Amino acid sequence: MILLKVLNTTTSNSFSKYEDQDLGFSLEYPSNWEVGSGSNAYQIVSFSSPDNTASAYIYFKPREDDETLKNFGDEFVKENEDFRFNEYYRNSTTLLADHPAIRASGTYFNTITNLEASLGYKSSATKTLQVMTLDENNDGFIGVIFHADDQPSYDKYVPLVEHMIDSFGLSASGPIISEEG
Repeated sequence: MILLKVLNTTTSNSFSKYEDQDLGFSLEYPSNWEVGSGSNAYQIVSFSSPDNTASAYIYFKPREDDETLKNFGDEFVKENEDFRFNEYYRNSTTLLADHPAIRASGTYFNTITNLEASLGYKSSATKTLQVMTLDENNDGFIGVIFHADDQPSYDKYVPLVEHMIDSFGLSASGPIISEEG
C-alpha cells in the first residue's frame, strides 16, 4: 500500500511554469520542488527535490569566439577529467527546444584533496544527465543539468527531469532588455 502511494505521488506530479524573460527561456518543473538561485556564475536557477537527493538547474555559458556545439560538448563532457559518461549523443534527433543539442549521462566524481579531507570533506560521486544547446539569441550554451546523490534517486527523478527537458523552450524573440530612466 505504501509503495503504491509513493508511485502515485511520483508519476502524477503536477508542474509549475518557470520563465526567465531576461534570457528568454521557460520550462515546467515539479510543483513540489524548491526553486532557488544558481550556485555559481553559470547556473541561472536551481530546482531541488523535496527529499534533497536530486536537483536540476539551468546552465548558461557565453560562447567563446566561434565555438560550436561540438567543441563545447567535447570540452564540457568528453574532456572533463571528473566526468565519466555512460551515454553521449549529438545527432539529428538530439534536440533541446527544437535546437540541435548534446545529451550526456554519467557520473561526476568529486575527488577531494588531503587538505579538504583534513577539514572533514568527503569525496562523492553524483549521477548526472545533461542536455545543452546553442542559444543564438544570447550567443551562448544553455541547458538543463540534473544531479542525483545515487542511482535510486536518479532513477526516481529522471522521469520528472525528462518532462522539464521536454518542456524547455527558448523565446523566438530572444531576451527582453529593458532600460530604466
